[in-house]
Amino acid sequence: MKIKSPAKLNLHLEVLKKRKDGFHELRTAFQLIDFNDEIEFKLTNNEISLMETPFPIKENLVLKAAYLLKKITRTSKGVTISLNKRIPMEKGLGGGSSNAATTLVALNKLWRTQLKQKKLMEIGLELGSDVPFFI
Repeated sequence: MKIKSPAKLNLHLEVLKKRKDGFHELRTAFQLIDFNDEIEFKLTNNEISLMETPFPIKENLVLKAAYLLKKITRTSKGVTISLNKRIPMEKGLGGGSSNAATTLVALNKLWRTQLKQKKLMEIGLELGSDVPFFI
């Protein structure tokens, strides 16, 4: 399964108070744009792996999302993920958050975990404050 993971523009961003979880409350206005990464997901038995990544794997939100969903759903299924990264990192375009959200949505389908959008958004919030926007 190949899925496009879109970038976003911040039309407005206001940082508010810090929350107990370490993140900040935000007031934002986002717009999806026609610029994306492409992520391919292949079902495997039990193991989760990420191929072709240009940055440290331990910091990758795709893997964090996959492991978090696996833990929460207690699925025995695994996945091999290939990430074709086009969205520049750390430029405010939401690439990592979009990739995490795309991973949650795709694995929810691939693993047939049947979580509702609201639950996926709650899980996404554990990964980053703008991840739910992409779900």
